[in-house]
This record gives sequence, structure tokens and C-alpha cells, in this order.
Amino acid sequence: MQPTAKTIPFQSAKSLMETQDVTSIIGVCQLCQEEKGLGVIVGRSGFGKSHTLKQYAKLENVAYVECKETMGLKDFIGAIERELGLVEGWGTAFERTQKIEAFFTEHPGYLLIVDEADKLMLSYTRKKMEVIRSLYDSGQVGVLVSGEPVLEMLIKKHLPMFANRVEFFWSLKGLSRKEVEEYLEGYDIQPDALEELIRRATNSKNGCFRLLSRTLENVARLTEVNQPITLDSITKASSMMLI
Repeated sequence: MQPTAKTIPFQSAKSLMETQDVTSIIGVCQLCQEEKGLGVIVGRSGFGKSHTLKQYAKLENVAYVECKETMGLKDFIGAIERELGLVEGWGTAFERTQKIEAFFTEHPGYLLIVDEADKLMLSYTRKKMEVIRSLYDSGQVGVLVSGEPVLEMLIKKHLPMFANRVEFFWSLKGLSRKEVEEYLEGYDIQPDALEELIRRATNSKNGCFRLLSRTLENVARLTEVNQPITLDSITKASSMMLI
């Protein structure tokens, strides 16, 4: 069943389309936070995972950590400490994790978002993911991990004890034709140009909102005010992009 947000808990803008994916991401966040659950969201780059999660993280009692490939175990723990406003500790990883657990016990109602979590599993160690599991097992915090589609396979293959704790899972679907048409309402676009923009946003190979947005930004740089968007202007805009 698709998780759906009860409401969009922040003011949306043109850069945040209220698509099926956006409402699903927010819905999973709300479920994890309210029920202290463990959730996993996967989706291709450009689908809006990070942007939506960063918007949600502006709400009260939400901590957001964006993972990097170069993060070591103590780097990862330090990122959580900084996000919570804790003084970075000098103890062992176990001791520092316990202090984070104590923070969540003293401050109930938190959601910890770990974005780009697949990057934590690109090296030989899985200890960073075990830190996430330990925090969740404390029973005092909701946890959401997000990443590329490979994250689902990595968790199932290498972290069975993590996988069997997941309560909420959602794989993003990408934009639909209807969603793109609604987003482009108000733009002056010639019919063949509209079809090209829809193709760029929805094709199964590399279609995504990011590609649509970048194309429109470059078209705006090349098109004079009050001139319609044409297929030629899209072609010229594409020459400025690596696609």
C-alpha cells in the first residue's frame, strides 16, 4: 500500500512538486516519526529524495545526515552528533553511540534521517549501518534510511538483521505524464517541445525531475522574455548539459 502524507507539513514551492513520490516520502517520514518505526526509501538519482527529505528535516525534532563515500565510522557518528547539537565525543564508537541513544531517550519524538545510505556500504565494513540499527533498537527514535535502488539489495544481502526490522519501505516511481503536464501549466510551450520535455522527465533510462528542471533553467538562459519554448531552444539548451 502506498504511504501517503496526511498533509504536506511545510509550504511547497515550484521546485517541490506534490507528486506521488513526494507524498510517499513524507508519508513514510511521518509514519517513522510517529510510530518510532524503521523505514527505507529507494529511488534513482534525480527523483527528489534528498530535496524532499531536506525539506522535511526543517521540521521540529528531525535530524538529517547526508552520507559520503569517504565517511569512516567515527565520521558518521560525528555527523549525527553535530546534527543533534551534541559535543563530539572522544570515546569509543560504542560509548559515543550510547550517548546519542541517551539523547533520544531524553528527547522523545525524534526522527533520524540517514540519506545516501548506500554510500555507507561501499566499503568492506558494515559497522556504520549497525550504528543505525543500534539507535533504532534503543526504541526511542524513528529512523529512515534512503538511497539509490541498490540499497535495497545491499540491506537484504548483507544486513538480514536490519532488513527484518524494516516496517515501512517504498520504492519511488518517478514522474508520470500527468504530473509533468501539471507542472508545466502556465509555460508557453510549443506542442513538440512539450512532448520532448515530458519524454525527458518520464523516460525509464534517465528521466527525472532534475533533468526537467535543468533543461528549463538552460532554456530560460537562451530564450528571450515572452518567447515560447521551442524544440530548437531545448536542443540548444541540451548542448550545455552532459546528458
